[in-house]
Amino acid sequence: MPRIIVATTPQVGHVLPILSLLPRLKEQGYDITFITGSGSKERVEREGIRHVTLQGIANYDAHDVNQTFPDRKRLQPGPELLDFDFRVLFIQPLADQTRTVQAVLDESDEPSVLITNHMFAGGWPFQLRSSNARPVGLISLGITPLMLSTDALAPFGKGLPPAVTESERHRYLQLRRDFDRDMQGSKAALDAVLSELGIKPLSYSFMDATTLLPDMFLQMTVPGLEYAEACLPPSVKLIGTAPSQVQACSLPAWWSEVEAAKAAGRPVVFVTQGTVARNLEDLVYPTLDALADSNALIIATAGKQGEHTKPFVTPNAYMADYLPYEQILPYVDVMITNGGYGGVQQALRHGVPLVIAGTSEDKAEVAARVAWAGAGINLKTDRPATQDVSEAVTTILREGRFRRAAMTLSQQYRELDPALALKQAVDSFFQS
Repeated sequence: MPRIIVATTPQVGHVLPILSLLPRLKEQGYDITFITGSGSKERVEREGIRHVTLQGIANYDAHDVNQTFPDRKRLQPGPELLDFDFRVLFIQPLADQTRTVQAVLDESDEPSVLITNHMFAGGWPFQLRSSNARPVGLISLGITPLMLSTDALAPFGKGLPPAVTESERHRYLQLRRDFDRDMQGSKAALDAVLSELGIKPLSYSFMDATTLLPDMFLQMTVPGLEYAEACLPPSVKLIGTAPSQVQACSLPAWWSEVEAAKAAGRPVVFVTQGTVARNLEDLVYPTLDALADSNALIIATAGKQGEHTKPFVTPNAYMADYLPYEQILPYVDVMITNGGYGGVQQALRHGVPLVIAGTSEDKAEVAARVAWAGAGINLKTDRPATQDVSEAVTTILREGRFRRAAMTLSQQYRELDPALALKQAVDSFFQS
């Protein structure tokens, strides 16, 4: 029986998007093995899928990367932090990732397709060197904004819109040169790891490799949220995003207040913290203060079950440790977030406009794309002033253009079926 090997980095936010797309392949009878960190073993096996733990340093604790890698805490958002993350979280584990995939490949002579999240580099050696046991195809799923460089774009992480004028193109060219210099550490680390595996250095960057090396690259977004679409190679396809997986959750005692607000036409504002940048003092608590005098109903969550939450909030607000997106978003008029790609896309899938305050990881790029699409306001900071939050929410509630832009994107999400796109991609390798 043809096999599917899924391999992801240990971050839960990298596991869940791909796991959500596998039921259709499982129903078709494919033999599926899911390689990822030990922390997701129960989550994967709950779906009736075999779990294999990543070997060696690839199996790091991704629950709190600042705790796992203390040096990361001293770095500010920008090229230095990005270079560290690429080098430590994604490049140094490459050899152990590859060894884990190879061990699973060696279990059977049946043909296998390898599916990865785009930051899992352990599939690249099979593309770059001869191997007796190798996948018949490598499919990568993009779960952050596209990283592929083009003449019209500033370096990834700058959070700048596409260049329109020649002067902007010239400025972005200089920014890319500066960025390449700042990222020399991760490029050297990638060359060194590949050299140990008998592979010559790549002629392009780690970020470009994430998109260019797979046989097929399925970007989990819609055309209206990705301004690089016109420059994409034929191997790249935009496939939308799947509904978020609903975790078992009891609704809070005050849930009827949410239903009543929606029925009465009272605005409902939802604010949530991300899964990586975890400090509630950055966004959630300032938002509660900023909107304390608003006539809107404010719903705040820490974003994770069991997370400590503020024992007292303002009279117009309620707070929970966790609420499923599928539960809360149909009631929401504005969502305030630090810009995690998954949560932002869930909001837009429901036609909810956004206020985004986040600059770490890929968040500056997420926020820039939302603002470029007209579906939200980018506050361009991790810790916004209360007045800026209040003004942004007021603007979105007052000006219908944000909701209309979000609804346009929502329609694009409804027209795409990412699970079907992945199934068709897998089938194409076994049928060729």
